[in-house]
Amino acid sequence: MIKHMNNRELFSGKLTELQAENSAKNLLESDRFESNMVSYPRRIVIELTNRCNLNCIMCGRTGRDFKKTDFQMDWFKKIEKVFNYSEEIVLHGWGEPLMHREFDEILRYLNGFPIRKYFCTNGMLIKKHLDTILYNHMDIIAFSLDGATPEKNNKIRKGSDFNEIISAIKALVSHKSKNGISYPYINFVFTAMLENIHELPAMVDLADSLGVPEVKVVYLTAFDEELAKSSLFNKQDIVRKYFDMAGERAEQKSILLKLPYIQSEDPAGEEPHRRCYFPFRDLFIGSDGYIRPCVSNSRRLFNIDSVASLDSIWNHDAIKKLRKEYTPECLACYHSSCANWNRRSAFLQLSNDVLPEWEI
Repeated sequence: MIKHMNNRELFSGKLTELQAENSAKNLLESDRFESNMVSYPRRIVIELTNRCNLNCIMCGRTGRDFKKTDFQMDWFKKIEKVFNYSEEIVLHGWGEPLMHREFDEILRYLNGFPIRKYFCTNGMLIKKHLDTILYNHMDIIAFSLDGATPEKNNKIRKGSDFNEIISAIKALVSHKSKNGISYPYINFVFTAMLENIHELPAMVDLADSLGVPEVKVVYLTAFDEELAKSSLFNKQDIVRKYFDMAGERAEQKSILLKLPYIQSEDPAGEEPHRRCYFPFRDLFIGSDGYIRPCVSNSRRLFNIDSVASLDSIWNHDAIKKLRKEYTPECLACYHSSCANWNRRSAFLQLSNDVLPEWEI
């Protein structure tokens, strides 16, 4: 099955009555473009840390005078109320979430709420936290892999060990099978660029061989001139060739293949981006405590320490303004879920201004 990504839907799952009621209200208010929301966000996005144990060639972190920051446990308590209303909490941003020193404690804390838990990882530290992840019902784990072979993946994701990651995935799949459980749901996230797009069909084969049901593809966004040489901007024929090949494999093997639109075929037409639900659906908090529009927007709206409660955060004047008018950064969107892939800016962001700066 092939599916195009959007930013309205979330992973499906059983909801409590309170969650279902809140989500219905949120969708209605979002469709009406309400600036003052009565409902709470359907999804909380927490950048646990901006630290990372890899040095991937495409990561924008290298373009900054880097300050290492970690999300503070006290900030969870400030927004704790929302964990009974929201459907999902995402525990990643610009860093590797398993690098947070209190990752295990955070999972144990969140497991006391009905909220669905999700994070994306490079997979190198999974085995260290495997017992905590399984015992505390981690619902969804996305593994970032940029090649179907050790040679390709490890070259792009410097410091990565393909075989170690595959071993960790096998351990997770084996545990699920032995215990007759459905969690965690596992998928691959593949960053498509000139160097690796030919391996996309093999990524589908790899997923099938491991019992991984989904492969999600995002385009490389280049943050400097050197990386721009790897971009798939104006490479529609190449993209279509390998998307079609991967799609055929996915249909044959019943793998869900999530693809971005091919350039010139995005239904957003000439708009800056597709309809964005983030200001209405999501609350994003960076590892430095700053609320931002989303992980791909560098603008700091305000710091969580400057407000008293969840309600004063969710309907803060800065967020209400965002619901009425997009920031300049939004008008050059490169977020994988809502960028307009007809536009150059979705592929090429050749300025450090688009990258977040973190405060200690």
